[in-house]
Amino acid sequence: MKNFIEKYLKINNYEINYFTNWRNNITCLVIFWEKKIIIQKENINFPENQKFLINELIKKSVNTDLKLAQNYLDSRFVEFEWAYFQVMKNIESTKISDEDFINKASEQNIISTFEYLAKFHKYSDSLIIPEDKKDIWKSFKSVEELFLQAKKLNNNNVDYNYIFNNINNVKNSLDIIELWNKEFSSWIIHWDPAFKNMLFDENINAISLIDYEKVEYNNFLWDIADLARSLLKLEKFDDKLFKICIDKYSEIKKIPEIEKKEIKNYLETLIFHVILQYFLALFPESWVENKIWDNSDTIKKLERWFSELQKVKNWVI
Repeated sequence: MKNFIEKYLKINNYEINYFTNWRNNITCLVIFWEKKIIIQKENINFPENQKFLINELIKKSVNTDLKLAQNYLDSRFVEFEWAYFQVMKNIESTKISDEDFINKASEQNIISTFEYLAKFHKYSDSLIIPEDKKDIWKSFKSVEELFLQAKKLNNNNVDYNYIFNNINNVKNSLDIIELWNKEFSSWIIHWDPAFKNMLFDENINAISLIDYEKVEYNNFLWDIADLARSLLKLEKFDDKLFKICIDKYSEIKKIPEIEKKEIKNYLETLIFHVILQYFLALFPESWVENKIWDNSDTIKKLERWFSELQKVKNWVI
């Protein structure tokens, strides 16, 4: 990190405050000349198209009223050894923990996450993206790909057959959404707008998104569904509040009626995707993002996500 700061940013007389070191993705706050910037070291090899989309998203937001963690350098991504560094300006905000958000967030705070996402989408929809830059970069495998992988592993090891049977039953009852419906509205999406990837003001209202490593050109409904999925751990987040959130979103960025009817299917697909990831995490030979080395903990999380899926299936949106 010091080599990067001194060699590429050409900064001296600085102070580093580390506040995250997760899976070798290091995030630190650098203070110099009474200025603050955030640096994220990502163990990810970003495709060229994705770097283009993120650069467009970041650099053109400077002259808007959308609060967005900005790039400090002209070039957002700097290749250094095996990693990329994202360099962002610090904005007056705070990153709240899951526990604090669950315990302290009011209904208005929850609504604010959808309002901010709508502002983000309204802005990203306004960007002119060349056709050759719209090729999607699959942030994750499709449900079908994960299901076939789970089926193969289950056939080779029947220890978790009872869980796979539940998965199979659920799959048959869902209307699985493909990764990209080209007939629906598409523009640059964040692809991971969970509340853990948001910055909040002192009143716990969402004011910015961070962590752009999954950004791509795709259906905006995935972002709405993913935000809702991350909020399901809040008891107060139910179908009535979700309806209010969608209405507030629509006041800022209108959702076509035909697409609004599909939100629930998108949400169910994403929850099922998480279930498949946790199931795959039970097998040592499988690598997935949600890998937990304690299988008993993984099974508990699987049970929670099965219950969340059942909860959503009963929603009327």
